[in-house]
Amino acid sequence: MIATALLSAPHAFAATSDNVTASSAPLMFNPAFLRGTGTAIDVSKFARTSPLAAGTYRVDLYVNNLFVERGDVAFTDVAGGDVARPCFTRAMLDHYGVNVSTLSPADQADACIDVAEAIKNATASYDSATYRLDLSIPQVALRQSARGQVDPSRWDSGETALTLNYNANTYHSTGENGSSSQTYLGLETGLNAGDWRLRNRGSMQWNHSGDTSTRTWTNLDTYAQRDITGWRSQLTLGDSHTSGEYFDSVGVRGVQLSSDDRMLPDSLRGYAPVIRGTANSNARVTVRQNNQVIYETTVAPGAFEITDLNPTGYGGDLVVTVTEADGSQQSYSVANSAVPQSLRPGVTRYAVSAGQVRNDNLLQSPYLAQFGMQRGLTNLLTGYGAAGATNQGYVTVMGGAALNTSWGAVGFDVTGASTQLPGTATQRGLSMRTSYSKTVADTGTTMGLAAYRYSTQGYFGLNDAITAYDTIKRGSGTLDSYQRPRNRFELNLNQSIGKGQIYVNGSVQNYWQQSGSNANYQAGYSNTYHGVAYSVSAQRTDDGFGKKDNRVYLSMSLPLNFGTHSQTLYSSVGYGKDSGTTAQTSLSGTALENAALSYGVNANYNSTTTTSVGVNAQYASAVTTLNGSVSHSSGYTQVSAGATGGLVVHRGGVTLSPRNLDAVALVHAPGAEGAQINGLAGVQVDQFGYALVPDLVPYRSNAVTLDPKNLTGDVEFKSTRGEVVPRAGAVSRIEFETVSGRTVIIHTVLADGRPAPFGASVLDDSGANVGVVGQGGTVFTRGIADKGVLTLQLSEGKACRISYQLDPKQLGKAPQTAKSGFATLEARCVPQTEATVVATAGSFLTDR
Repeated sequence: MIATALLSAPHAFAATSDNVTASSAPLMFNPAFLRGTGTAIDVSKFARTSPLAAGTYRVDLYVNNLFVERGDVAFTDVAGGDVARPCFTRAMLDHYGVNVSTLSPADQADACIDVAEAIKNATASYDSATYRLDLSIPQVALRQSARGQVDPSRWDSGETALTLNYNANTYHSTGENGSSSQTYLGLETGLNAGDWRLRNRGSMQWNHSGDTSTRTWTNLDTYAQRDITGWRSQLTLGDSHTSGEYFDSVGVRGVQLSSDDRMLPDSLRGYAPVIRGTANSNARVTVRQNNQVIYETTVAPGAFEITDLNPTGYGGDLVVTVTEADGSQQSYSVANSAVPQSLRPGVTRYAVSAGQVRNDNLLQSPYLAQFGMQRGLTNLLTGYGAAGATNQGYVTVMGGAALNTSWGAVGFDVTGASTQLPGTATQRGLSMRTSYSKTVADTGTTMGLAAYRYSTQGYFGLNDAITAYDTIKRGSGTLDSYQRPRNRFELNLNQSIGKGQIYVNGSVQNYWQQSGSNANYQAGYSNTYHGVAYSVSAQRTDDGFGKKDNRVYLSMSLPLNFGTHSQTLYSSVGYGKDSGTTAQTSLSGTALENAALSYGVNANYNSTTTTSVGVNAQYASAVTTLNGSVSHSSGYTQVSAGATGGLVVHRGGVTLSPRNLDAVALVHAPGAEGAQINGLAGVQVDQFGYALVPDLVPYRSNAVTLDPKNLTGDVEFKSTRGEVVPRAGAVSRIEFETVSGRTVIIHTVLADGRPAPFGASVLDDSGANVGVVGQGGTVFTRGIADKGVLTLQLSEGKACRISYQLDPKQLGKAPQTAKSGFATLEARCVPQTEATVVATAGSFLTDR
């Protein structure tokens, strides 16, 4: 059956790659290796390097091993040659990146150009088994472009569609002092139409405690956005946030135009931070920026990391609140400041904003206009500057430079501001900022340092100026009562030691109207010993008013391997002067196919409160991701549940996803229900032939492959690989052609009783190739009708025919004659001049 497997599918003979270059040599087969007793073999046609006939074929075209597009290419016969070669026009080659000015004038725009002849040392090779056409073009013949550049003509805006992302979480606690409930629903809805994307991002919060209930809707953003391709920029209209790269990030209702580094190739590209913490129970973690909830989730006991925050701009620290199952809370801030980035020479970044500041807490929202630009001047120097103003008398100007040196990246800038406040003299001041970052590969050291010094008491940042104006205007404060930052210092240090790592980070900030300083320090060491991961850490916080808290932690994690799924045993102990001694032990693991279910059980001890036990689980189905947890102690009971996912409404219906979506591929594979998306556990084609592939990288080539192992016997893919280059937020359709039809194994003999010759082609009524005769006269056919005539092309121009009719009892049912799930026929192939022979499933018939 090996030979049958190699030759049964159409064009499977090209699996070794049909090279259609001018230097191709005939391939000679020795029939003696394949000959068996009484077996006829015809492999003469495989001596041709490319058995494809001249014509137009849909191919996946690659240039220098990089995918370009899927499209139609004409193959033409060459005079005096025996190989059909691909034919290209000047426009096609220009699209592929060829410098067409180097071509001969004889190669006209509409001429059929053979790349092997038109371009020195160029070759073309076609693999008919995978429908892949490879062009190898010398670099000198290509247009010069940056490494990793994806031609903007390939950027796909996607199709018209409605999108929805959701993140729902409900949290209920019952204790000695009563019960309380909190529910959070985060929604991001969208409409894609042409090049435009309309988005709304908001959240609803319900809080219930005792007899008090509140409900709050927060509208974060509502805007329309599109690419400005030629400028590598994004145009945004509506309610959005400024980036915060140059001045404080604020909500604006208006227009923004800014460069988008994602549109640049990786070689020309010059941040939400990772949030770390420790939970003592099944806890709720809430992240706020500028007093707005931007993220909320439930975490299991132990150390946690949040790495999937949406970009929030560089301005405004993040306030993290961990609410334990017993209602206790701990809060801390995470610095969210820009890291200096030098740009390559000639690269420019910019941002322009104009509109009205969005803040529901203000008595009167001012109008704002600001502009900032950053330009790479040399390999050493990047210059940047910005200016902004409001209609309330606030004006600010900033200028600075970043140096890229062998001893690190250094940035320095000065910002001046003039602020008019009601009933006071104009306040003027300067703010100087210096920053430094360095990575030493030899020692494994990474250091980032940022120090901000507000040198004069009269300096106001944008947010401070807006808030101070509103406070004084309301009469709820004065200039002297308004707290303004004075000095701020940040340090982040990571050091590798063997297989372990030490980290130190901290921040200190003080104010003009406050004698103390806010401070937060963290330090730790982590390593692995004989498969056991362990870490030691310490944390110190100081609120500037005399309240200090010191904590130390020790944790260990041991991987366990029981059965086909992995489990992890985790233990930790911590001590704090105020919080007392805490200890946690948990067992977590995965179950079900593709590890769709993750679970954990835990026990927690706290010397100042009580001991608790809990369980948590998360299940990723094909349409949504569900999570839940339960904790219990002598003092309280806590229950939580949540769901995360997304959906797309498109012209083919509604398709669900267990993940949130941004740039997404809409896979369409008719009849391929159950086919898996490679690399995405649990994501498969639904009953309508659709699937969603999330997490595509915008403006980059993304490959999507299907695993056909769960397909029925009557469906196959013409290709299992597709590629797309989506724009940001696009819903890009990838069509996978499928062939649906009866799959039949035919055991064929000739009129004289000998097996049909090995290698003979099998054609249907329309002349389409539906199979090749394999070993012992066995033919594997795909997509044939329920009845008809098959023609076997024999040697020396001869042919014979099989008239067949499948058993009606088998139509639409699983075949009963083959364990492999295929129907079988036994048939005699007779010369076309003789009487017709009819074969039915499972039977062997003679002439009528």
